Amino acid sequence: MDCGFRAPEWRGRAPRLGLLPLHEEGHRSGAGRVARGGVVNPAPQASPLLFEGVADAYLEWAFKTEFRYLGGRDEDRIGLLLRWKTCGSEEADANMAKAQKEQPGLDMVDVYAGRSVCALAVPAEDLKDFLSKLADVVEGVELSTPIVVCPREEAERAFSQTSTPESTGGTAAPASSQLLPEPPSILLGLLDDSCAFANRRFLHNSVPRVHWLWDQNEKSGGEMPTRQNGPGAKAKFRKTDFRYGGQWSRVQLAHALDKAGGDEDAAYRLAGVSGLQRRATHGAHVMDLMAGAGEHPMVVVQFPAIGIDDPSGRWLARHALDGLHYVLAHAGPNTQKVVVNISWGPQTGPHDGTSLLEEAIDELVAGSGGRLEVVFPAGNTYSSRAHGVVALVTGGAVQWVVPPDGGMPAFLEVWWPVDVDPAQARLTVEAPDGTVLCAASGFVEAPAARWSITLIRARKNGAMALVAVAPTAGGEGCESAAAAGPHGIWKVSVDRIEECTGEAHLYIARADHDMGARRRARASYLRDKAWEDARFRQPALRDEEAPRSVVRRAGTLNGIATGSASRVAAGYVGDWTDSTQDRRLSSYSSSGPSRDGKKAGPDYAFMTDHSLVVKGVRASGVRTGTVARLVGTSMAAPQYARELAVAPKRSAAKGGEEKGAPPPPPSDPRFGKEYRKPLRRH
Repeated sequence: MDCGFRAPEWRGRAPRLGLLPLHEEGHRSGAGRVARGGVVNPAPQASPLLFEGVADAYLEWAFKTEFRYLGGRDEDRIGLLLRWKTCGSEEADANMAKAQKEQPGLDMVDVYAGRSVCALAVPAEDLKDFLSKLADVVEGVELSTPIVVCPREEAERAFSQTSTPESTGGTAAPASSQLLPEPPSILLGLLDDSCAFANRRFLHNSVPRVHWLWDQNEKSGGEMPTRQNGPGAKAKFRKTDFRYGGQWSRVQLAHALDKAGGDEDAAYRLAGVSGLQRRATHGAHVMDLMAGAGEHPMVVVQFPAIGIDDPSGRWLARHALDGLHYVLAHAGPNTQKVVVNISWGPQTGPHDGTSLLEEAIDELVAGSGGRLEVVFPAGNTYSSRAHGVVALVTGGAVQWVVPPDGGMPAFLEVWWPVDVDPAQARLTVEAPDGTVLCAASGFVEAPAARWSITLIRARKNGAMALVAVAPTAGGEGCESAAAAGPHGIWKVSVDRIEECTGEAHLYIARADHDMGARRRARASYLRDKAWEDARFRQPALRDEEAPRSVVRRAGTLNGIATGSASRVAAGYVGDWTDSTQDRRLSSYSSSGPSRDGKKAGPDYAFMTDHSLVVKGVRASGVRTGTVARLVGTSMAAPQYARELAVAPKRSAAKGGEEKGAPPPPPSDPRFGKEYRKPLRRH
């Protein structure tokens, strides 16, 4: 197969391969599009940013593209994470009051009172004015909304597969607090999809161990019949009201199971909880590894189907932060430990603990007095070619391969070091059709709005650039097939900065679908000649770095797992027996360090593959007695969470940690301090 690694013929245009020094004139000037006849067309002019130094690049991109990939309708609310400039509780409360005054009906709940980071939703048509009025009190804003190319209703229907409940007349949640479960001493929190509450693995004395279930789907009503109440209103939240989705208490879930006569499918239909028609789900599998056949109560948050249908993870921060606060709202003063598992995460982000979600988690953990633990998977991108590093003293280039027929936008991020002045950061991108854009600051867009570059000042100093390519298959949001993004081999070039010893990091957003979601696109990836040469010369079971390649395996940790308080689990191959076993890390298990080097890697490694031949680990399916085998570090995180909940002394003794303290820096950037033996699950 011809990989294109041939000496180029110089015929009036720049080569398309990112394998050569950037010395041709078109790259020096960033001079627009080099036509096939050698004529240089004028370069598109960069437009200024709307909220420079405040909004992240995705929000600027959303404004410039008129929200066409976020639904594009005025009635839609745009999810955000927002950080106040002042972090004191009184100042934060004053800022919240100002925000609610400026935007009546704002989706901001009281649970964020006194918090420096909050999640909220604002109507798209009001968002620009809202942010302008709060510019003096806001330090940073991040977009946290699903990328929607197909109609919203179609995305929800494709994932949830929810049947119409048998009982359409909903009633209220129990009015008396005596009917509600008391806050437990140890509380397990799960943020995932598809809560299989009727499975016997999650019952105790025939009663669901799920004390509260919040389904974040917009159309979820949480309407359930109860023994104690007659017909009434829609179920309400007991302590907080996030104004979307619906919830069920343990009393309601138990009554659904009782009315169904033990028929799990009938119980799920009665409840109307989404995503439980399949044999196995990601959420049920993770739930069993974390809490199966135990006694500890759970609070479960189901992510919305429209978010799960977006593999980029742009939606996750708002729903995860809301979910964390929901779990904590059901912990009482006598709750000694709250362990929350989030087996999700993007490939993109700053990777230095400064994303707003990571900072919010650090704040929650620090304020919990050692009671809260939040566990993440390391990630599955070690071999995905989704990360690159360029030494700025020399600059460099790499190919970005974007497959055809993609139904989702493709994103590539470039992050410069914090000590780099954004005025020094320059990025040159050449599309497969020869169009060249050079970004120094602001927003620059190719003709027909097929792709763009947004270069901003990062919130913690430094610079960040976002390359966004329209869906290569066209689709809704593209007026015609001609407006589809170019597919093929792109060339991404980071200019050198004299006397700069730092590195620029490149991250590609996920495009492959999650379990249960539709396949929208194939994953894009990075490559260069050094990577290709090393890939074909290495033995099959070796996965080392390629010398002199921009593409890197190290530094691929989960994009929201680099905070100082986050617990992180890697995955290894091999069953644990009393005999000596040759255990090796799973080929996909992501590696540290973080971009700033402060987080060396995962804390521990847990078994995620039975052997090199038998991939994955077994756990429960949706229905009692069913077993599924799923692959990924998503299955390592719940094992770590289970250990923190049921065997904290074991964890402290092995790791030498104090209660509630984050683990010390691991000795290895891939597996942490050691391989851990799985706890027994009966």
